[in-house]
Amino acid sequence: MLSHKSSSKAPPGAMRKRKLESSTSRRQSIQRMVSVTVSNQLEQIRDPRARGIFFLFRDSGESIRDYTLRTLEQSNAGSTLDGSMILLSLIWVGIYISVNRDGPRPLLDSTTQSDIIKVGYALGVIFLCDYMLRLYASPLRGNHFSSFFSMVDFVSFVPMVIELALGNDILSRWADDPTRRQLVSILQVTKTVRILRSYRILKYIKSTVTRQITATVLTVICIIVAMAGMLQILDQCAAQCPTVCQSMLVQTCMDPTAERAPETLACLELNDKFYCCTCQNLGFFDWVYFVVVSISTLGYGDIAPRSRFGRLATSLMIMLTFVLVPIQVNKLIATISSHSGYTNSYKEYRTHTHGIITAGGEVSAGALNNFLRQFFHPDNPNWNEKIVILHPSAPTSEVKKIVHQYEPRVQYIVGSAMNELDLERAMISRASICYVMINKHSHRSSNEDQSSTLLTAAFRGSNAKIPIYSQVYSSQNMGHCTLSGASGVVCIERLKLGVVGLNCSIMGLSTLLSNLLDTVSPNVEFLYPSESWEAAYLRGYIHEIYKVDLPRTFSGLTYGELILFLFGTIQVIPIAMLTDQGARIMPMDFKIGTTADPTICCTLYVLAAGISVADRIAEYPLEQIREFRQTLRKQERYMAERAANRQRTEAVIVAPAPEAPTQDDAVPSTADAEPSVTTEKPDVVANLKVQGFAAMRKTIHGVKHAFEKSSPYKDFLDKPLPDVLSGHVVVVGLPLSLHDLITPLRQHIVETSTVQPIVFISSFGMTEAHFLTIPDPEGIYFFQGSPLSSFDLERIHIGSAAAIIILASTSSKRRYVDENMVDADAITTVRYIIEACGSATPNLIVELVKATNVKFMSFIVKRPPRRGRRQSDGRHYRTFGSVALKYANTNGLDATKNSDQKIDIEHICEPSYASGRVYVSGMIDSLMSECYQKPNITSVVNLLMFGSPEDDECQRLFQVKVPALLVGKEFAECFRKCLKLNLICIGCLHLASDKSPSYVHTNPPGTMKIVATDLLYLVGKPCAELPL
Repeated sequence: MLSHKSSSKAPPGAMRKRKLESSTSRRQSIQRMVSVTVSNQLEQIRDPRARGIFFLFRDSGESIRDYTLRTLEQSNAGSTLDGSMILLSLIWVGIYISVNRDGPRPLLDSTTQSDIIKVGYALGVIFLCDYMLRLYASPLRGNHFSSFFSMVDFVSFVPMVIELALGNDILSRWADDPTRRQLVSILQVTKTVRILRSYRILKYIKSTVTRQITATVLTVICIIVAMAGMLQILDQCAAQCPTVCQSMLVQTCMDPTAERAPETLACLELNDKFYCCTCQNLGFFDWVYFVVVSISTLGYGDIAPRSRFGRLATSLMIMLTFVLVPIQVNKLIATISSHSGYTNSYKEYRTHTHGIITAGGEVSAGALNNFLRQFFHPDNPNWNEKIVILHPSAPTSEVKKIVHQYEPRVQYIVGSAMNELDLERAMISRASICYVMINKHSHRSSNEDQSSTLLTAAFRGSNAKIPIYSQVYSSQNMGHCTLSGASGVVCIERLKLGVVGLNCSIMGLSTLLSNLLDTVSPNVEFLYPSESWEAAYLRGYIHEIYKVDLPRTFSGLTYGELILFLFGTIQVIPIAMLTDQGARIMPMDFKIGTTADPTICCTLYVLAAGISVADRIAEYPLEQIREFRQTLRKQERYMAERAANRQRTEAVIVAPAPEAPTQDDAVPSTADAEPSVTTEKPDVVANLKVQGFAAMRKTIHGVKHAFEKSSPYKDFLDKPLPDVLSGHVVVVGLPLSLHDLITPLRQHIVETSTVQPIVFISSFGMTEAHFLTIPDPEGIYFFQGSPLSSFDLERIHIGSAAAIIILASTSSKRRYVDENMVDADAITTVRYIIEACGSATPNLIVELVKATNVKFMSFIVKRPPRRGRRQSDGRHYRTFGSVALKYANTNGLDATKNSDQKIDIEHICEPSYASGRVYVSGMIDSLMSECYQKPNITSVVNLLMFGSPEDDECQRLFQVKVPALLVGKEFAECFRKCLKLNLICIGCLHLASDKSPSYVHTNPPGTMKIVATDLLYLVGKPCAELPL
């Protein structure tokens, strides 16, 4: 009681304070509602309609008013209500148009048109309820009432309220009264204002251009409908006016002295009271025609308003049109000009499957061109697919050219894969594959890898089943990308350095792998004479790796028998088999069984000339395979019997009787036995001493590092180059991960005891981060200098190097006006090194960024004679012997110019590329595109280059010289003899001769003759020579 009394007698200041606290609590309630619905339930607000929720759930503590507002704005119920109001508004306007179609009708007849009247009243009640509901839910009701669309709603249903309040009898008397007839007509014409409610549809249109076009069209339609109804009322005639007055001219009707017919005499008398001379009863669509003609400034003059108010309204209409329509048109033009064609969404997902490409950094035009050329090649099964490029930045001019070149199969969308709405625009839920690419030549590789990992996670979060193939720069980040959900990861640095490193021991490896991944048209070989080396090279270039499902008819064969059968029948070479653990090089005695699939027994990755081999393999009948197996068994038994007969013949030969051993010879003395035991002791002791000193040296280095007097990194930099150095590898440039280059360089000498020296030369110093990537610093040297300096080249003994690797500069921040100049440093370096090497031809491996620059590297294998040139002092003079301009493609170039068929990759027939001296990064882009139809192609390539860790024999690709027993034999016989040694021969490298330069020949014809200078490409357990 006391508290109640004290509260009731509170001073005015306390009351104002309580009101302030009440408003504050109200504001806090709104903020709490916003925080609950926006922060804690972001998913519910962001996409409530997509989940099929009609009414939102009411939060605890949320008022009915707040819940009503949130339901109207964010639920399916609110959207349905908006759509219903738009539809009912159009019906309301349609009823008015149908009633006044033939002429103005201020009031409907309650006896004959009662149904239309009831429908109008029902619509008016619905509009009134909708208005009251929105006014109730609005947090600021005063602002809501004075808003434009709220006033439209208010004006549209007010006539209905007036009609209900006055009644039909009063309105009928007003309609007959000439002074009040216009008022009743205005009550009807205000119903047309309801058409403005159709603007609500704009908030459901996502495209800005479509939204502005719709707004412009709605503006014109609203002006036409509203002004047609207004002019029809202003020019209408009273019921007392004769119809004949409308056909007279206004001047004639109002002039008493004018001659007129007897039936028109009443018009002048009634004009003073009912304005019969300045009125006309035209239909609604007649006035629509007049409004359209007027606002389009045509003005035919066949229809015109007669009354003063009608003409005034026409003038206002024209002025209003000249203001409103240009405003909307200017907005539309501004929207279209500012709107990029790359902000649309992908809409062809119902008819075409598509893949999505994105990049964390800049989209490289060269990489994109290589990818799309391979992806959309006519000989690829996916030539009719679609590609969507999703990137946050607008395309550059070079990228635009590429996109326009492949339209409409390629669509560029500006957006981020980190944004869920942009992923929906790219239709991530319907995509069949995703690619995350990086800029291979960026100087910020760590940022590229981070972006690739995040983009992979974003794709995987939006689609849990889609295959995602990502690129990373450093091999250390492959695991992070795999954990983010990548189906396959292509490491740029590991693959590139692995190819150039293995190219020192496997000559031509870069060209061989490009042959296996690039797709070219089968008819390219006819661009050159059939006997030329280009034709033979292109016949091998046609072959590539394909994925083939082997039918069950092959079950029971061993892997070696399968290889022999496929090579002997259609010259297809199986390379790897797909198992539960991935792609593997199977042993030859592995017996092919059956799989869970009732139609196939296994999946192979084969080397073939076209995808049609899959159909040809499936067509082999079981009888032919059984016959082959029986023939093979007979040959095995024949060979076994022949070997047994040879052994028996050798046993028949009488050998000289051995002398009987004496007692001294039979029983070895301890004096003779002791040396055999102790001969190895000095070596063992020496090895132990060396290991002890090495351990001591490492311990001493560790102690020095602990006291900050020295460190392994500083000791490595202080390590001088040997005075005598030969047979070493020189690397021009400093890659990000030295481990990825050193490991393949020393992969072929693991079994030997010698360590091949590797010298890195770079114009900038080696950082400690580079040093930490060295697996073993023994035999590794670093020299800071310029490859363009003859002194620095002599210091690293460039003339006695076994191989020279020139890497493209990826750390340079230089920007070129012409991007084709990006390889200028590498080309210049090659020229200096060739001049410095003298007469010794180096084994050069050069990395180029642009494939178009390969033509500038032809002087590696050929050089024009020095005609008319001033001779030097002899220090840099060099002759290439017979390797000269005769390797130029004289016939081939003319054939290419005169033929309608063009080579897919114009640089492939350059001698420097055909011999494997040049590595182009486009091979990685081809590998990425092949992942769509061949999901395990990256594993197959890694298997060929590095082998499998689970394989005890470490089967991989290697190279050997042709044995003397195979010289002059056909390739088919060579293939079979290698297969008996559990080796698969996939091609050879023809070294330079007087008629042709060195070139790679992949899967040559079985009738090709093997020459002594050829080098064989074999897949299996590596060996130095073939034990034939």
